[in-house]
Amino acid sequence: MRTAQSQFGPVASAYLTSGVHSNEASLRRLVEVAKPSGGLVLDVGTGAGHAAFTFARHVDRVVASDITPSMLEIVEAEAAARSLGNVAPCYADAENLPFGTGSFDGLVCRLAAHHFENPARFVAEARRVVRRGGWLLVVDNVGIEDPAADDELDRIERLRDPSHVRNWTETQWRGWLVESGFELATIDRLPKPINAVDWLERMRAGAAAQADVLRTITGSEGWLRDYLRPHGEGAHLTFHLHEFLVLAR
Repeated sequence: MRTAQSQFGPVASAYLTSGVHSNEASLRRLVEVAKPSGGLVLDVGTGAGHAAFTFARHVDRVVASDITPSMLEIVEAEAAARSLGNVAPCYADAENLPFGTGSFDGLVCRLAAHHFENPARFVAEARRVVRRGGWLLVVDNVGIEDPAADDELDRIERLRDPSHVRNWTETQWRGWLVESGFELATIDRLPKPINAVDWLERMRAGAAAQADVLRTITGSEGWLRDYLRPHGEGAHLTFHLHEFLVLAR
C-alpha cells in the first residue's frame, strides 16, 4: 500500500490527462455494459476519478475510493469543476473496504487491480458490499496465459512502476469471481495501443529502466511479441496491453 502511495502521489495529475485513462470510448463502454440507473455506486481505485465521473451522470451517488490522498484531492477538485456534486471521495483499501454489507448497487474497478496484493480478497469484499442482485464491473490490463511470457511482461511492468503487482490472467479472474458467488454476465478483451515513451515518462521511470523496457519490447519474441505487437520507432514506438472487462452479478 505504501509503495503505491509513494509512487502515485507525485504523478497524480498526469493520470487526469492520460489518454489511456481518459479515453471516452472506453468510459462509455462502462455505462453500456453496467446499464446503471440511479442508486449508489462504489468506484474502487478511482485514481483521477474518470470512472466515477462517468457513472455520476447515471446514478444518485458515487463513492470514489483510493489509498492515495493526492488522487482523492484531484477527484474532489475535478468533480467540483464538472459540477458533479454527487461524487464523494473516500480513502479506502480495496481489500478491506470500510463499508457495510450490501451498501452498494454496483461496484466498478477500472485499471487499478494490477496494484492489488490479493485480488481474490478484493473480489470477496466486493461480493460483501454489493447488494443481492447488484453488479461488479472490473476492467484491467490482463496477463498472458503462457507463464514465461507473463513473467517477462511482469518484469517490464515493475521496471516502469515498482508499485505494480501483476496483470492477472483471465483464467484467474474467472476463478475468483465464480468462487466468490458471482455469475459472469459480460466478458470483453481488447488490445489497446500505448505509446511506449509516454507510458514510461508518466511514471517518471529512470533512464536505465526505460532503456531496458524499450529493448525488451522491441526485441520481444513468441507469446510476448504476439501480446505486445510492437511497431514504430523512437518517440513513435507503440505496443499493446490487453484490456479485460468483466461484468459479474
